[in-house]
Amino acid sequence: MSALPGAHADLLAAAKGARKARARRALAAIAADAIAPLSAAADRRLGFGDPRLDEAWSQALCAGAVIETRPAAYDDLAASVGFAFALAGRARKARGGLILAVERQGGAFDIGGLDGAGLRSFGLDPAALMIVRARGEEALWACAQGLRAPGLAGVVALGLAEQLDLSAMRRLQRAARESGAILAWAAGPRAALFAPADARLCVAAAPCRAADPAALPVLLGARPSWRVRMTRLRAAAPVFEDLLVEWDHETLCFRLDAALADRSRPPLDARARPSLHRRQRA
Repeated sequence: MSALPGAHADLLAAAKGARKARARRALAAIAADAIAPLSAAADRRLGFGDPRLDEAWSQALCAGAVIETRPAAYDDLAASVGFAFALAGRARKARGGLILAVERQGGAFDIGGLDGAGLRSFGLDPAALMIVRARGEEALWACAQGLRAPGLAGVVALGLAEQLDLSAMRRLQRAARESGAILAWAAGPRAALFAPADARLCVAAAPCRAADPAALPVLLGARPSWRVRMTRLRAAAPVFEDLLVEWDHETLCFRLDAALADRSRPPLDARARPSLHRRQRA
């Protein structure tokens, strides 16, 4: 009877090893489509499609960066996840390659699963996206392996903060730096901070504007919009300014509508927001 616990542990270790072996084979299969390594500082820019955003964001939201997105309030969670995937779409357009999404097994958040049509609007069709669902250390291992894979432009991590410590954060950051892939870390409203992140963005949903102003007010094709505030910028003072940003799914670019610099208003992450708009689907 005493041998049973050991045998059970051996079986679990073998299963874990088999899953990691399959993951390694999947990542190796895309190595033939490897993107070129970064050769100069200019290569690090993702380019957002709007010169004002390029000036405001290019220092931190660039290839090889760890970018943490956090919702301003619970109702903004889906908007924050959608913004993380929009960043991944820009990384793919700028550098080529695929995107890996790593989601906590059992569901990262209680806002439903990823939506294919929504992902496609961010430039992530099924052929460009791999999804891994794992728990604990396996999820973090998958993120690290994805960041090191030569054919990936970025990794989107969904709801993995519970398994994270500072050493794991540093390993992921190092992997992103060395490969040039971005890590878009989508955290929940109460999750621990990704302390060494290059940039931390507080994201809130904003009313969507129709691509065609003559169309009906509630439409397919409406452009996702966010109110974004940078609350951390590595090695520089963050820009505590609300930016109203929308996504053009035809050009796969961001557009800056306006800068909301009214400092008399409390910051996004300290202001409760009523749920007035439909939740955006990631």
